[in-house]
Amino acid sequence: TILDDKYVLVKPEIGLFYPAVAYLTNRVGKVAQQEAKGIYPVVVDFDRLQGIDYTASKGIEKLINAFEGKSQQLIFLHVSRHVINSIENFGMTKKIYFVDNEDNLVNVLR
Repeated sequence: TILDDKYVLVKPEIGLFYPAVAYLTNRVGKVAQQEAKGIYPVVVDFDRLQGIDYTASKGIEKLINAFEGKSQQLIFLHVSRHVINSIENFGMTKKIYFVDNEDNLVNVLR
């Protein structure tokens, strides 16, 4: 929690390349239902993430699509400009919440 705003945090390791992306998408889906109870926002912290590939961007797109139309938020925290550019270059057009630090996370959660 940050200032009583409840959310569930998922922190992937260094790289998000095939086949790690399948694990992450499955894990986030389970966390969203079990730990976040389909209500609380799910924050994926990319602080340690150094790179992604095409498969990873498609996995991220799959996550975004899974949350679309739900009241539960999906937020990406500490996303590097390189990773944002990669996602944009792979044709991701959906609205994505990219938050660069915890202070801005508070604003998105409210």
